[in-house]
Amino acid sequence: MNPGSTTSARRPVPAGPRLYVRIVPEYWTPANRATLSERMSRHDARLWIRGGSGSSGAGGEGAVAANGIRTQEDGSYLAGGVTQWFADNGEIWAVDTTAFGSDERGGYFAYAAPFPHLARFLRSAIKAIRTFAPEGVIEVEFGATGLMDTGFPGEVRSMRTPALSDRVSVRATATTWMPERRNELLLRFWNALLDAYGVRPAASLEDFERVAAVQLSRNDEED
Repeated sequence: MNPGSTTSARRPVPAGPRLYVRIVPEYWTPANRATLSERMSRHDARLWIRGGSGSSGAGGEGAVAANGIRTQEDGSYLAGGVTQWFADNGEIWAVDTTAFGSDERGGYFAYAAPFPHLARFLRSAIKAIRTFAPEGVIEVEFGATGLMDTGFPGEVRSMRTPALSDRVSVRATATTWMPERRNELLLRFWNALLDAYGVRPAASLEDFERVAAVQLSRNDEED
């Protein structure tokens, strides 16, 4: 699976704009697929922003979960989002297309949709990794691609700011991903997305929470 690609396992995602997350542990001992699948389910370590039916289980490269699955006319499937946990190196990659929509005016970034789910996924995925790898650095990358086909909605429906760049990414590493560290990276990602559309960045975490419709934890612990 590639965060910028259109396929994963047997649940391809539609072409077009997407968000992605990549979580990489420093230390890892290869795990069997059944155990990975169980831990993914137990910790709900999958990115599910919008969409109906989903499935999860063991896959060719580890454990995989898909959401927003719909059947095409030819009998194949498309998924709104896919999360893959790789058995050989412990990396968790997630891709989501449901944070973007389209109407008669073209594509747009539904910015009030993804961040509560990104925050939850980041916390749960790190917890799941720590059940296998309790020590070492974990790197997290948030990114988006295909933005040039979208706009950023304004306060009224008729307002939409076109994207100025097609791709953004932010990353950070930490040994202990406490709330402050997670929130800092989420804020950086939000501001990188705003900059891609030429929109003024959030001046504070509180401004970010208000506009992105997310309430971030301040006091939970990584366990």
